[in-house]
Amino acid sequence: MGEDAVQAGSSDPDGLDFDEEFIQVDALICEYDSVGEAQPRKAGYTFQWAQIENSCYSLLKKERDVRVAIWYIRACMARRGIPGLAESIRMLADIMSSPIEQIHPRAQPGELPCDTLLLHLNWLLSPQFLHQFGNAQVAEQGVTLSALASGDVGSLLESNERKDTAVRFLSEIKESLLLIEKSIKALEREFDVSSMSGLIDRALSRLKPTEDPQVNSIQPAVRANDAGERERDGRLAAGGALTSRKDVEATLQRLAEYFRVYEPSHPAPIFLARIQRMLGAQFGEVMAELYADGTALAAQIDRPNGAIK
Repeated sequence: MGEDAVQAGSSDPDGLDFDEEFIQVDALICEYDSVGEAQPRKAGYTFQWAQIENSCYSLLKKERDVRVAIWYIRACMARRGIPGLAESIRMLADIMSSPIEQIHPRAQPGELPCDTLLLHLNWLLSPQFLHQFGNAQVAEQGVTLSALASGDVGSLLESNERKDTAVRFLSEIKESLLLIEKSIKALEREFDVSSMSGLIDRALSRLKPTEDPQVNSIQPAVRANDAGERERDGRLAAGGALTSRKDVEATLQRLAEYFRVYEPSHPAPIFLARIQRMLGAQFGEVMAELYADGTALAAQIDRPNGAIK
């Protein structure tokens, strides 16, 4: 990638620049950023993050565009907090691991591709993103990442499943951030994610009480849980039947990991991530995933907003 980084760009139109859906999302984001935290939004204005998330998902199937990936991160984090960030930032990490000639936007004449990409990627280092990052909800009705890092664990430690899920999401986010940093350093540019990874490390330390000698009593339960996961992984690896929702989630994760490792240019992880997101989601959320006007359609159907079984 380093050799590509020093080649000047071209004047050819970029892949999505004239795409109507791209133009619409760009306009919505510009509107949001121009309003900022103004009073009309606090008075009840609901921004169209669901529409942006769905549109960006569609656009990312067309092109590996860091602008769209960053919009997708913003939408997913605004709607689903840390779980949404874990999914969306992984997509950006996958994009940045691609050959630079496959990544959009392309450099203009006289510009270097790496510098063009950094113009957009640097938003992840901006005070605006860091503020949203720290205030992202770790779990539904849970504490924020900053609060967790400061020691407010809320109810996360009351359930091993909730705690393990939070640990998994935070670990995935850190891994993706480090992959992005590594990809940019391969372009001979600096991209320091230490402030974000440090915050994640502090949060993770609050969720791993087994490392505290005062709470060694819970270690047997953790070991039993790990043993159960190893048993399930071994059974699935041997072609065993799927017998639970966790089996399905584990299988989807293994499928996505295969494509990331062996076929990094394949779009399958995007589809698999969307399936994972809809597992156990409420009916209205599934409709919002599938249709741009899904929320309105769900209301017309008037189905109780319970979880999809």
